[in-house]
Amino acid sequence: HEASSISWAPLARKHEMSVSVILTCHNEERFIGQAVESVINQTASSLIKEIIIVNDGSTDGSTEVIASLADREPRIHVLTAASIGPSSARNLAIRHATGDFIAILDGDDFWAEDKLERQLAAFGNGCKAGLVYGDLVDFSAPDLSDALHVAVGRYRADQRDTLPTYFLLDGPIVPSSIVMRREIVEDIGLFNETFRVGEDTEFCMRVAERWTFQHVVGALVYKRRHGSNTTRRLDALLPVAEHLTREWVM
Repeated sequence: HEASSISWAPLARKHEMSVSVILTCHNEERFIGQAVESVINQTASSLIKEIIIVNDGSTDGSTEVIASLADREPRIHVLTAASIGPSSARNLAIRHATGDFIAILDGDDFWAEDKLERQLAAFGNGCKAGLVYGDLVDFSAPDLSDALHVAVGRYRADQRDTLPTYFLLDGPIVPSSIVMRREIVEDIGLFNETFRVGEDTEFCMRVAERWTFQHVVGALVYKRRHGSNTTRRLDALLPVAEHLTREWVM
């Protein structure tokens, strides 16, 4: 499992607990505003060093919405790509990140207001895990009338069998719930850009090979279901599952 060669932006000073939030947006005009507002309104907002948004080939009104947000929030940095896909878009943002921690948010999801506060507290308590995540709320209705709390698998920082357990049971660990140490990507590399779906699972497996996870109890992220979600397409997921099985078992 080869780590990518990464040219890094300067690292934040280590006495600061600073966070780079990275968002990806592809035709999410309807949702990107709510996503970004949920970042700005975090109870731990003062620890957010930058909000990096990759506008990945959007052809709807996303560009205008993002520009409006950037006009009033100086921490927002916008990068433009040409429909390179979620893995490549996240990698582009990560390469520009300068914080000690990297938090991921997909452009169609949003965070609970105390998400970062609770996750950074876990790191601050001497937790040695490389990646902290939590439960989620699954929903599709704009008023959250169909919201369902999803309790995911609970991994611990002191666990010795993270990789085999994650391979067999998954989590799921959704990208929008992840806060990870910057050192993780310096160690294992970036997201695999050959994956259009399932890239988060493959990434977490490489993390689990060398690091541990820490679960934070409670719903941290609101995960939206809608017609454009690629992870809902079984025909796309089955080849990914087959590839991962060959790569890690056979």
